[in-house]
Amino acid sequence: MKPTQVIGLAFLLAVDTASATWVTPKWTLNTADGLEAHGFASNLTTPRHLTFDNAGNLLVVESGKGITAFTLNEDGSAASRQALLSLTDLNTGIALSEDGTTLFASSSNYAWSWDYDASTFTLSNQKVIVRVFNWTATPEGGYNYLDGRVLAYGVRNEVGLAEDRSGVVWGVENRTESADNLVRVNGGVTTDIHQDNPAEKLHKFGDALQTSDKFYGYPFCFSVWNPSLFTGETFKTGDWFSQQRSPYQSYNDAWCNENAIKPILLFKDHSAPLDAKFGPEGDDNFYVSLHGSWNRNPPTGYRVVIVPGGVDTAGAWAPSADVNSTTGYQNLLFNTDETVCPGSCFRPVGLAFSPSGTGIYVASDSTGEIFVLTKA
Repeated sequence: MKPTQVIGLAFLLAVDTASATWVTPKWTLNTADGLEAHGFASNLTTPRHLTFDNAGNLLVVESGKGITAFTLNEDGSAASRQALLSLTDLNTGIALSEDGTTLFASSSNYAWSWDYDASTFTLSNQKVIVRVFNWTATPEGGYNYLDGRVLAYGVRNEVGLAEDRSGVVWGVENRTESADNLVRVNGGVTTDIHQDNPAEKLHKFGDALQTSDKFYGYPFCFSVWNPSLFTGETFKTGDWFSQQRSPYQSYNDAWCNENAIKPILLFKDHSAPLDAKFGPEGDDNFYVSLHGSWNRNPPTGYRVVIVPGGVDTAGAWAPSADVNSTTGYQNLLFNTDETVCPGSCFRPVGLAFSPSGTGIYVASDSTGEIFVLTKA
């Protein structure tokens, strides 16, 4: 695959990596022009999401194990590694409060918070929190789930969430097993459309401090990626479709158009986005990890991409492309040959920008590795 020309990567500063202690990655790391990738760590247990604390340490969720902490050398390579928390239920998210003193992490069923001291790598005062909550006033013993504020309805597996500078929350939806084998029934004829449909989504949710009753489509409404597979029908990329065209079905195309909010941008079907980050100050782009397909032939995904965009005077972000585009993002980090994936590929999950602005750290759960992407 030819490297992609990417412009506008304002976050990346030049860094001398000649003497860094890098780890040899299991598979070749291909990058867009002007970038280079290095192995940061290996032999991890299914590393998923990651974040930097206020002292510049990298904290990583190892699924089924706990949280591991890394200190860094000045060049961005790993200086030391130690266990921060043993908790086998953890499998996905990790985040810190703005002041860096409260750590959050989650499993499939729970989200926890701890008091965190970055200078001593210590955690205390564990609590359970779920939904949207005011974490600054968490009651003793945590929140009741039903007391949480609802941000959105009709979303599925919205693992990657990010907040722009205006306070608007965005999310990437990975619909994997829930819609990997869709068919379309039109006039009693069933057509297999799953090879290139439905698309993965980028949603704009709004202010997390406001309760919302907005409905985003799942499990009735899906986004068209490749309209040519809908035999005898006229669709374009970004249109809503349901599995049944019949006007007698309660949740048909017309119902979706009237009741469901469309995504803002689409990613290729089966690509499985799992994390999303806005660029730091001076970088108006959006970054997404595509974990990759599990049952598509040929496979697709297995990369980190950049979504070009812009920010208005209020800090609100918008992508450069719209929901009807299939070219709204560009490759940053990718495998050599997707046809051998997932068995012989890295699979990106978590993304984290270094505090210094020298690169993006990327977790690969399938290979037990972390990479760092920097300016060449």
